[in-house]
Amino acid sequence: MKIIMSFLLVGLMISLCFSGIIVSSDNIDSLDGDTIYVDDDGTADYTDIQPAIADAHAGDTIFVYSGVYSEFRTTIPLKIIGESKENTYINAANNPIDIRSDNVNISNFDINCVSGFAFDGIRFFGGLCGIENCKIKGNYRGIYLLASHITVKNCEIWNCRGEGAAGIFFDVGGSIIKDCYFHDNRFGLFIGGSNIKVSGCNFGHNHGGIYLYIAEDNNIYDNNFFYNDIGVQNEIDGNHNNNFYHNNFFVNSQNAEDKASTNTWDDGYPSGGNYWDDYDGVDFDGDGIGDTPYNISGGNNKDRYPIKDPLDLGNVPPSIPHTPSGPKEGKAGGKYRYSSSALDPNQDEIYYQFSWGDGNYSEWLGPYNSNDKVYASYSWEISGEYRMKVRSKDEHDLLSKWSGELTVKMGVPSKPIITGPTEGKTGKDYNYTFVSWDPESENIYYLIAWRTGDDYTEFGPFESGEEFTISHNWSEEGTYNIYSKAVDVNGATSDLERVEITIEKSKSKHVTSPVFYHFLDKLIDRFPLLTRLLFVSTK
Repeated sequence: MKIIMSFLLVGLMISLCFSGIIVSSDNIDSLDGDTIYVDDDGTADYTDIQPAIADAHAGDTIFVYSGVYSEFRTTIPLKIIGESKENTYINAANNPIDIRSDNVNISNFDINCVSGFAFDGIRFFGGLCGIENCKIKGNYRGIYLLASHITVKNCEIWNCRGEGAAGIFFDVGGSIIKDCYFHDNRFGLFIGGSNIKVSGCNFGHNHGGIYLYIAEDNNIYDNNFFYNDIGVQNEIDGNHNNNFYHNNFFVNSQNAEDKASTNTWDDGYPSGGNYWDDYDGVDFDGDGIGDTPYNISGGNNKDRYPIKDPLDLGNVPPSIPHTPSGPKEGKAGGKYRYSSSALDPNQDEIYYQFSWGDGNYSEWLGPYNSNDKVYASYSWEISGEYRMKVRSKDEHDLLSKWSGELTVKMGVPSKPIITGPTEGKTGKDYNYTFVSWDPESENIYYLIAWRTGDDYTEFGPFESGEEFTISHNWSEEGTYNIYSKAVDVNGATSDLERVEITIEKSKSKHVTSPVFYHFLDKLIDRFPLLTRLLFVSTK
């Protein structure tokens, strides 16, 4: 089948090139050459990308069928095209993808860092290159640009973690970033350079959407910033003449910080500035622009013409719902009610789905207005501990992330209460009492450890609420912990209780024989002055 596809692909690629579907950077001249096929199942010309590159010539196209492949390096102009970003994987295990030529075009791959050795997902040392329609994740820097005139389009970049990490890290400028989605990174973009254009992108759930570092004359417009710790951050006064306009700032912990004095945050009147969800000014003349400026934190910059309503820059997912609220303990088989809520920046209606922690999910519940509470009830039939959560989607089926988890315990005994001395002496017995209650009145066993939390002795069974007392002594001074858990007859286990005990060394008791006292009396009779030198205390 793939041999037949190989013959068809040539004609298909010609038609796609004319339609513009095959990736083509704005900066790349057309390169004509042969097409080489790669498939990891052995049915094509090569089974991995690097051997195909080794036999390729400048201007060739390398088409890669779905499969799993290793990172590669090229020093000649090529088009390297995956079958689909959904199933054509490049696992960067030891090194990044290394582009050391101009006019290299890459598209339709899922690029994944599978070890700690690939510091970057892909590095561009050559200019006039492009990368389009790719997924990049799990690196320190998703894309590292060390050359100018790179175009990045329609890429999703996430999970770039660490101090200074970023989805795209710029060492030089002159590049175009368009229609990309940056999420769950330290920073979406770390911009060092000039004449960079960023438009049509979504920045969500990052520590920072964009960080400016030695950046000048850049244009950032038509982007959405949502659910970031900070949308745009500039901590350096030396970043000048950067222009921010026609962006939406939704539900960020802080929308922007700018310590430079020569950046602009609007496009003048009547074009306007940005939409800020925390802008509280009015629009008395009804022109869609606030009548008072929006102050940018960190310095004296202002958006002089803040836009009153969100700009239509594409749909944004609902916020992560609040961690479910409701009972944390109960009886197996009982029915319990939980609630949550979420915001939608576009004011779309919201649907909710609960995960009950036992493999079951609710139906999608809704629609609800943005920020309205949703309620759902559930019954866990088996005793145990469950971690429930909830997610949301808008009316366009754009999903949020899952909420935080609520731990729910059904039919689980309460954490034992331990009573007894918290201080004592070595070698002395002390009594300690343990008691727990089971919500279904099942019998209880107590697991008790006197030194570490992994050396338990089991006692029981006891009725729910029945006290159990046991004595213990410590032979050496020190600080100890008593650990205890309650387990019912069905195996449901309580939380761990811990009590700290301080044991001091007992004082020695001196026993002196009568012979010693007789000798001492004789000695004092003979030398009376000793009574002034000796002090004898008996107890």
